[in-house]
Amino acid sequence: MARSPTTHSPCCTICGGTAPYRGRRFSYESGVFAPVPAGRVPIMVGGNSDAALRRTARYADIWQGFPTDPDAFAGRARTLAELAGDRRVVAGARISWDGTAPVGRIADVVLAYGEAGAAQVAVHFGEHAGTRTRLEALAEALRGRGDLT
Repeated sequence: MARSPTTHSPCCTICGGTAPYRGRRFSYESGVFAPVPAGRVPIMVGGNSDAALRRTARYADIWQGFPTDPDAFAGRARTLAELAGDRRVVAGARISWDGTAPVGRIADVVLAYGEAGAAQVAVHFGEHAGTRTRLEALAEALRGRGDLT
């Protein structure tokens, strides 16, 4: 992640900024990105470090945290909100489930992250084989439980 700050200016160029770009690690004089998106493209930054939260607060629209539990997530989300000040940054979490833990426990974890302030919870379902089955099982376990809009 140490290189992340130098990637933000090129991303801004893609989203409607201008060239040339001169950075510490790379530069370009001109470039073409087409078709240009009709609107602003939301930027997501992930990570739990203080540096990741500072980058998110400064550049991003969405934060994807990888916390160890919902309480840790809530603390990092509060820190992000303080760093972002008046900027609105959507806080989300990423968890993994490879099918070894009971689906009900994972549904509980998803809901706990929502209660801790996660507007989004991304789930990595592990190896490709069985992903659809795991996704459908989790969706069924969450059906009718809490506000998942």
